[in-house]
Amino acid sequence: MEALAGYQYALKCYERSLGPLHDDSISVMCKIARLLHDLRRYYEAELMHRRSYEGFCLTIGETHPKALEECHQIAILLWKQEKLEEAEVFAEKTITGKIGQFISNISCLFTKSL
Repeated sequence: MEALAGYQYALKCYERSLGPLHDDSISVMCKIARLLHDLRRYYEAELMHRRSYEGFCLTIGETHPKALEECHQIAILLWKQEKLEEAEVFAEKTITGKIGQFISNISCLFTKSL
């Protein structure tokens, strides 16, 4: 519980000094979400993962690996809360994004080898 309080304090400080969309602020949100998940506080973890996912989507794009990881974590938490239809939507977003990354990486490899 002390770790959670420390992360929450750090988040307040980062958001105040750097802004809520700064990478450091979003990274602390991710850590809080993971800690809440470990504590089985799934609803709160979901909300925090959603905040970090939205932040990453706005700053680095929804297909960036960090955003896709948050999307995946949301799907897991929704599944654990038995919100299966919504979990499926986030799981599909994650899979589609990962496939897109794979195709992009493969095409870069073929382009470089030519």
